Amino acid sequence: MSPPRVLIGCLNIGNNIQLLARGFREIGFEVKTAAAARNGNFYAHDFDFDLAPLHALAAESIARDEYPEWVVDDPRFAPLFDFDLYVFVASHTLLPGLFDLPLLKARGKAIISFQTGSEIRFWQMARTFNAAYGHIFPDDLVPKIASTPKHMGEVAAWPRYLDVLSNKLHNIRMAERYADALFSQPRANVLGVRPYMAAILPLDASRCTARIPGRTHPVVVHAPTNPAFKQSALIMQTLERLWKEGVGFELRLLRNLPNERVLEALTDADVLIDQIYCGKPGLLGYEGMASGCVVLGGNLEDPTPVPHRALPVIDIVPDRIFETFREVLGGSRDARVAAAEAGVRYLAEGHHTPARIAQYLIEGLERSGKRDWDYYPCQYIERPEVPSKEVVPAYLKEMTLEVMADFGVPPGFDGGPLERAGLLPGGWQAHRDQLRPWDLTGARRTFWGHVGAGAIYPQARG
Repeated sequence: MSPPRVLIGCLNIGNNIQLLARGFREIGFEVKTAAAARNGNFYAHDFDFDLAPLHALAAESIARDEYPEWVVDDPRFAPLFDFDLYVFVASHTLLPGLFDLPLLKARGKAIISFQTGSEIRFWQMARTFNAAYGHIFPDDLVPKIASTPKHMGEVAAWPRYLDVLSNKLHNIRMAERYADALFSQPRANVLGVRPYMAAILPLDASRCTARIPGRTHPVVVHAPTNPAFKQSALIMQTLERLWKEGVGFELRLLRNLPNERVLEALTDADVLIDQIYCGKPGLLGYEGMASGCVVLGGNLEDPTPVPHRALPVIDIVPDRIFETFREVLGGSRDARVAAAEAGVRYLAEGHHTPARIAQYLIEGLERSGKRDWDYYPCQYIERPEVPSKEVVPAYLKEMTLEVMADFGVPPGFDGGPLERAGLLPGGWQAHRDQLRPWDLTGARRTFWGHVGAGAIYPQARG
């Protein structure tokens, strides 16, 4: 019997395509990869399928407001539609606008949507989310213009990262409507209405060399790919203040370097200052731990309660950033060494190996089929926010209702906030009987929704 075939694409954020491909191969899948564009100069770009020609042709259909169903039967592209399982990273799929998702669903394919953050994070509600946990959403990330699209084709033609409400709603609703399993995090999925699984990042720790220099005056690395998002300005201001007060350290600021060069710098560093972030670290934070650095970054428990059990990252909160930096950089050498050793031990346990994450995705696919989810989102349902200049297209309102009819709503659901915000279709009350409440037995309430009883650190299961 031939192994199941999986296609993984289609934007290599954090090298996730290559890492997941390796993991699925290690657990017995036949794997192919696909991408439509290069993602900077940070990671490899060798993929089995180049989607650029397909995207260009499909974009012409979308511009004419035509649904590109012809791609399935086109012999040039038919092989792309012949896999058993599809894993799509960051709302980038085979076609612009995620228009391939209903085509794949109609062909009985299994679909996993693996969300990484900014493709679904809407700035206005993310700002509210951050404020609830004592964080600041950077003003530099707030778009300077608003737009009102008129139809689905117009939204689908936009870049996936355009931070306009309709664009972010399109990205998440298409995944919620058609994916068999959705993996994300509360800090990003502020527009969600469908329950979902916790996203865990894969890491190839073998590419990192663990070395703990143990310097009295630490070497500090800061390597922002997006300085505004990582709040580098505040980080640099704080470091400058520490330096003026006599705290000894050496700063190495890295920008636009290949990942191999960044890893070399981490191996030689004592401390990595990753980002000021409401939640858990990204890939760089894990690479820092695996390289023997003390890592300062996001590590609040409540916004993202699983799967990171006792994660050895020192949390940075804006109103205590100076005190935190002074405690770490101006503190004892032995304390820094102990913190770095804890990070190395954590990564050595193998929680983020590609094979383990691939297996975790398969388990999440199975759990989703049983309606056993990690997270139950409520922020959009209870406290939706719409910029004053934006009007949401009708198809997104209809999709919201369809998703809730398929996957349920919070017990005691009140559609009033969504209706008053103009986010439900007219006459939606006629479908109220289809909106069945979630089973939240054993769940825990948070600001953004509910943590399900089944949200257990995956390696602790059974």
